[in-house]
Amino acid sequence: MLRLRVHFSTGNIPSKQGMLMKDDVSISGPVRIESDSKARVAYDLMVKIDTYNQVKSEQKDEKYWLTLYRRCSKTVDGIAEA
Repeated sequence: MLRLRVHFSTGNIPSKQGMLMKDDVSISGPVRIESDSKARVAYDLMVKIDTYNQVKSEQKDEKYWLTLYRRCSKTVDGIAEA
């Protein structure tokens, strides 16, 4: 199971009702990806690409995984990345 810990905080942003709301998202713990979703296909593609990737294990940090997943997700969505 993929485990992500993501935290975004960009301050207060106005909502549609005119009230301020905090743009603060935090994910900790297991993330479940449904077997028939685009996210799952992107994840499987990421794992497959990583199998053939020549990057050393100690260089596979959070940025590596998130960048690889983003590229796979765009590929699944049919968006070409230059």
